[in-house]
Amino acid sequence: MTTKISFNNIQGSGIFTITNTASSISTSTGALQVAGGVGIGGNVNIGGTVVGGGIRTSSTSTTPSNPTVGDIWYYPITDTIYRYTDDGNGYYIWLDINGPGSGSTGPQGPSGAQGIQGPTGIQGALGVQGVQGVQGVAIQGPAGSSQGTTGSQGPSGLGTINTGTAGYVAYYSAVNTLSAPTSGNLFWDNTNTRLGIGNSTPAQALHVTGQILATNTITAFYSDDRLKNVSGTIKDALNKVNKLRGVYYTNNKLAESYGYTSLEQQVGVLARDVETVLPEIVKAAPFDLDVNNQSKSGENYKTVQYERIVPLLIEAIKELNSTVKNLQAEIEVMKHGT
Repeated sequence: MTTKISFNNIQGSGIFTITNTASSISTSTGALQVAGGVGIGGNVNIGGTVVGGGIRTSSTSTTPSNPTVGDIWYYPITDTIYRYTDDGNGYYIWLDINGPGSGSTGPQGPSGAQGIQGPTGIQGALGVQGVQGVQGVAIQGPAGSSQGTTGSQGPSGLGTINTGTAGYVAYYSAVNTLSAPTSGNLFWDNTNTRLGIGNSTPAQALHVTGQILATNTITAFYSDDRLKNVSGTIKDALNKVNKLRGVYYTNNKLAESYGYTSLEQQVGVLARDVETVLPEIVKAAPFDLDVNNQSKSGENYKTVQYERIVPLLIEAIKELNSTVKNLQAEIEVMKHGT
């Protein structure tokens, strides 16, 4: 038999005991059914499971199944109340809503999502700059007592130097203008230490192509008997002189092709005549010599050392003088008959 009593307002300080053991599975079943709010000023001890109305109880650590947002779960073992709610990150958890107290820790809920990485920390302050070094002190020496003597002016510079060819000697063609020719009449053969005037292939220490004018004495060679091994005098000198021809001549066309362009009449001897009687004084013509003292033309043109004809003439005169003396002696004998 079921007895149901309805009250509009119940107030009392005693104990209400309900012995009906019917289970409640909804708001309209069970031993105690409350349609309105329930105000409880003291403790509520519920021995079973509270369902419906958003309040659940359990005597185990297993959370209620199929919760909805806003449900309240009371865990009597730890005397802890939990609320099922959204954690703000799309996860639903049982949140401990107990006030401050010293109750034991409830069961661990499911792990939440990893939080958003925090902003980068502020950069540290810049280090302190080192102290600047002390500036050195400049100490000026004492001033001199008097100004020194002005030095003499140096020589003028070379001025403009034209590009030249190796070997040709540079010269001043104008004031402060040093010309270095690519051709010309003055050539220095540094390899053989020779100077060419009028040619670029000097065959001797000084090789002149052209006429030489001297306003004073030209001294050459030596004649000291202490420097000579004399082997005898020139024999048959008069006969040798008789084989020579002293001639007048002018330069022919072939001579002109080698640079001898003078048209004046000259006197001399012929090298091939001299070579037959005194070959020692016949030499290669300088105009025909190369740097190796060989004939450039291949014709072996010749010249004569004129000053060395003098010894031949001396001996010829002596022979002639002896002949004259003998003739004079014969004449005297014939004149006086003795």
